[in-house]
Amino acid sequence: MVGVATLFTRNKIAAALALVSAVLFIVSGYRANVGIYRAIESGIQHYTTKEVWQVAIIPLDILALIAQLGGFAVLAGAFLFLKNHITTGKFLVMVGTGQGVITIVATLILELISKGGGGEGGVASASNYIFWLATSAAGLGILFSIIATMWQSRRFHHQRQRAKETRQSTTWPIWISEHFEASCSTVQSSLLIGLISLSSS
Repeated sequence: MVGVATLFTRNKIAAALALVSAVLFIVSGYRANVGIYRAIESGIQHYTTKEVWQVAIIPLDILALIAQLGGFAVLAGAFLFLKNHITTGKFLVMVGTGQGVITIVATLILELISKGGGGEGGVASASNYIFWLATSAAGLGILFSIIATMWQSRRFHHQRQRAKETRQSTTWPIWISEHFEASCSTVQSSLLIGLISLSSS
């Protein structure tokens, strides 16, 4: 009962974080950038035959559609967290957000090494990006969604680890039994061969 209560509490926290993110996205009108999907789609069309790319672009179009839902996709992910559908919930939150830790780090690096930005230096551009993340509705929504997925990733990892340990503890006696039987069979075969050799001699 304690484990179930803890699980539900963690799901509620992740769902609440995703809900805040969804509201911020909806209020600000934020939508994920689908440029990456269009770029991949263009590459597939360029390097494959028509029969191939007509099928290959279907999942890309689905992802782009989900990304365009923005806050509503994240809202659906929050609902799935409550229902303990962690993987699907994380998928909707991440696609609806369109950004993650790697994206933020890459953006900061690009801003730092850039020389543009309306006459500002790289440090100033990176500072402006951080300020946007920390103060704007869209930026805060991105941060909340990242925290929600990281929270669930940590919990999901612990769940898998416990399941693995449970399987190992359950199958350990079976493993010993199987190997003991195999060892006995080997010994019996060796004795049988020895007896046959003695009788032949």
